[in-house]
Amino acid sequence: MADARVFLHEGRLGREPPHVVHEETGFRVWYLAPLGMLTQVGEVTDAGDSVAEFLSKTAFERLEQRRSPGDRYVFLHDWRRLTGYTPGARKIMTDWGMRVRAETDRITIALSPGGKVVKMGVSVATMALQVAGFSVSVVDDLQAIIDEMRVRPSDPG
Repeated sequence: MADARVFLHEGRLGREPPHVVHEETGFRVWYLAPLGMLTQVGEVTDAGDSVAEFLSKTAFERLEQRRSPGDRYVFLHDWRRLTGYTPGARKIMTDWGMRVRAETDRITIALSPGGKVVKMGVSVATMALQVAGFSVSVVDDLQAIIDEMRVRPSDPG
């Protein structure tokens, strides 16, 4: 029997290529079962406002269309290669999180242990979300979460 685990690699989730890719930066998105999305930094490792808009609007709208009443979202972010982001991107992402908080079960962000400046900035944003009642965690690697939740790529619909 084949291994049932799904592994996250650079540009692949299991055998699946990304469902949606941000054209300018290569930022990647997979839609998941259970209902959610996994994002991964692409070729450009700085996230500007256009990346945040892409994730919070373009990619999220496709996910939102798949949601049934009572479904809750899971967001997994593989941002280990992230080297920076704009203040506007942080605001867009935080505002998006606040908008979807009532329908969200979990946000997990993987950051590089060596990326101290990015980690500090993300901590500021996650604190705001945690105060609002979110389950937000920052980890070094998403694989344990993928295994625990039995995350699978899902038909992007």
